[in-house]
Amino acid sequence: MKKELSRVYNILKKDISKVINQSKGNVEFHNNLRKYLSMIAVEFDYTGKTKYKIDSKKHIDVVWLDDLENVRWAFEIDGGQRKRSIKRLSDMVADNKIWIYYGNPNKLGDFIKQTDPSNSFLLLNLGNIRKELRKEVKLTNKISSRVTK
Repeated sequence: MKKELSRVYNILKKDISKVINQSKGNVEFHNNLRKYLSMIAVEFDYTGKTKYKIDSKKHIDVVWLDDLENVRWAFEIDGGQRKRSIKRLSDMVADNKIWIYYGNPNKLGDFIKQTDPSNSFLLLNLGNIRKELRKEVKLTNKISSRVTK
């Protein structure tokens, strides 16, 4: 698993700027990252699914399924410290549970200790990309307001 996780991280790290550049804001980034994670599942011989239903009210952002439709990887993607995402991952039956975080790292360690004392998932911290996304949106808004004047 460690080797596969390392591959996932390296692929994300290599292509994250493309995902950022295709996104106008946090919601679009989240959706694009979800689609991207689903697409790269094939590189690991899995089938990727987005918004995978756990029950009638809850879903996991992305899962990777094996040929027998067993969930091998479960991913939650967040730009903030969300307890419900951690709860979903904790409750999920999967070989690998990954929380992809792209928000402010302040007190992140404390948050994880409080919400997941059993260490039921691995953290893949992309750094504070939200800040970069906000800058990008502000720049785009400035440019478009100049063009329309």
